[in-house]
Amino acid sequence: MGLARAWSVIQRASGRAEEPPAITDVWRWTGRKYRVRAVLFLLTDALLFAGLGCFTFWLRTGHALPFSAQQYWGYLWQSFDPTLERQTTLLEFLLQPIPAQQVPWMFVIHGLVMASLTAIPILVAMLYRLPFALVFTAIIGFFAALPWLAITVTFCCCLACWKRIQFSFRYATALISLSPVVLYYLMATRNTPGIDRLAPLELVKLYLPVVIALIAACVVMAIVLIIARVVNHRPGAIAPLMAILFVTPVVLFETKVGRDELRYRLLERGFGPGSREHFLRHADAEKTIFRAAEVMRDAAPDPQPPIDSLIQLVRDDLKLRAAVGQTGQSRVAKTVMVDWYAQKDLAISECRRFRRHFPYSEYVPSVLYLQGRATDLRLNREFAYLQDSLILTHNED
Repeated sequence: MGLARAWSVIQRASGRAEEPPAITDVWRWTGRKYRVRAVLFLLTDALLFAGLGCFTFWLRTGHALPFSAQQYWGYLWQSFDPTLERQTTLLEFLLQPIPAQQVPWMFVIHGLVMASLTAIPILVAMLYRLPFALVFTAIIGFFAALPWLAITVTFCCCLACWKRIQFSFRYATALISLSPVVLYYLMATRNTPGIDRLAPLELVKLYLPVVIALIAACVVMAIVLIIARVVNHRPGAIAPLMAILFVTPVVLFETKVGRDELRYRLLERGFGPGSREHFLRHADAEKTIFRAAEVMRDAAPDPQPPIDSLIQLVRDDLKLRAAVGQTGQSRVAKTVMVDWYAQKDLAISECRRFRRHFPYSEYVPSVLYLQGRATDLRLNREFAYLQDSLILTHNED
């Protein structure tokens, strides 16, 4: 012990004493008040980031709470499975439900949202360490329903914590960590529906949010790292920017675009002439047969017959009626009509709801047209039975 103490005295006297290790993240501050602040700021960042994820999902579907959406897992799978004919990609957000070509402010809003979703997890990985950044990438995957972006940003966070690129100039580390996101953006057009119908100039315009997102992400990371350096990596460097990044796109959407824009676009997509969701000219035969068999089973007295026998009965009845051109008298016809009028009632109620919530919107005349169209649509009772589909015909009075 005496020799060790003497050696340290000699080192201090010669000016070669070892400097204390540099503080590179908030957890190096071991005082209780700093730990409490770190946890509170991290929770605040996570809550704001979750709100941004919900906002992203809302812009896409109209549902503010992702897990309460009836088709949530379908949305998530459409974004994840690259083999689907209609995969939901990042670029599709600019095409629907609100076309950015018609509402240019959506370029800015989407750019700021994507900047936040990519920059904040990387900064959390650098300042709070990797395990806490995984919470933020999970929010991207499950709240914003962008699984491939979540996977890419997770890789970025791992890169940000890789010792081989831990430079004293930490902004260089952040920029290198952002590079996988650039590759992700370049592949964003893959399997995007409708992209082949766009003119080259219109396609180039769709990459404007990517440019905004990259520039904004670089600026945000620079500001946060400067703040962290000034306060010597004490907790709280991310929270102010996170609050700004959450509020800015929300305020821009509310003031420059408006909630009525989103609600009308969803109405148009759901109940307009080109809808892929309602008033279709075909129906899945097997699903309709199954529902008709369920109705028969529920109406039958106990003991109820097995569902398989009822399905076969309904299927044979449909084939027989189709052979003589009397599908309108089949057991399936009633189920088809019930479904059709349920769609009409839903369309009319949604249009009335829009007019009640947005009575002074510029889209009220268009919503009145959709409501009138839904009211006038008439389904012909006779339909064709072709393989596994029911071919429906309808007209507008």
